[in-house]
Formats: sequence, C-alpha cells, structure tokens
Amino acid sequence: MTSTTDSFNQHADAAALLTGAEVQLFLEACEHGDTALMARVLAETPEAANLKNDDGQSALHLAAAWAGIEGVELLLRHGADTKAQDPRGESAQELAGRLGYHAIAQMIDAETVVRGAMAAERARQEELALFTKGLPGRTAVRQTPIRFK
Repeated sequence: MTSTTDSFNQHADAAALLTGAEVQLFLEACEHGDTALMARVLAETPEAANLKNDDGQSALHLAAAWAGIEGVELLLRHGADTKAQDPRGESAQELAGRLGYHAIAQMIDAETVVRGAMAAERARQEELALFTKGLPGRTAVRQTPIRFK
C-alpha cells in the first residue's frame, strides 16, 4: 500500500505547494464535502485532484463514496482521473454505482466519454497536421468524409 506522501510525490507541482498535513486536510475535505476548502486548494494546485489517501482511494473515490455531487463536479473540472482505480480495482464511477449514487456515476461516466472524444479529436488534428505539413502553400485538405450512394 502506498502512503499519501508517496502518491502525492507523483505530482511534483502539488508536492511543492502542499505539505503532508495539507494533503490530509484536502482529502478529508473531499470525503466530507467541504467544497470551499477543496476549491481553494484546487485553484492553486489542480494536480491535487488526483491525490490518493493511505488506502489507495483517490480524491474522486472519496467524494463519490459520500454522495458529494458538488465535490465530484469540482474534482472533474480540475482534471481528476475518472479511470483511477482503488486497490480493489474499482473506479470512482463503479464505486458510486455500487453504493447507489447513480447521478454521480452518470456524471463521472459522461466526463469519461467527453474526455475520450476530445482525445480522439486531438489525435485526428495531430494526424491531419502531420499529413498537411509537407504540402506546398495553402493546399486545402478535405476534412469531411466523402459519401457514396
């Protein structure tokens, strides 16, 4: 089992700004729905959204487990990893669903889908940029598929 300090060190920017006690307070805020404290920490250190406690549960797991829909929303806006798993292999979405917090599970699922679509679009744009890089001048490249009837 990794300690809070060990998992926190994976986020160098956050580690430089928060002490171990501040990490503990942040994770407790996630668990207890103290969105004011969460917002203050996340405004300065967005990487804190992906911290884990000593039991290997992410901040998103903690907020989801206590039906903290506002906290979950705040963590998602600051980039919390929707696919992070606890030591049992359960994501925050799965945990929320298992506990009967279906609105939270749906919110996390929707964010996962949006992020996947955005990643696919970024990959498409990068591929298009590589393709057009060697073309002379202002050569237009058709970006929509041609449909044959």
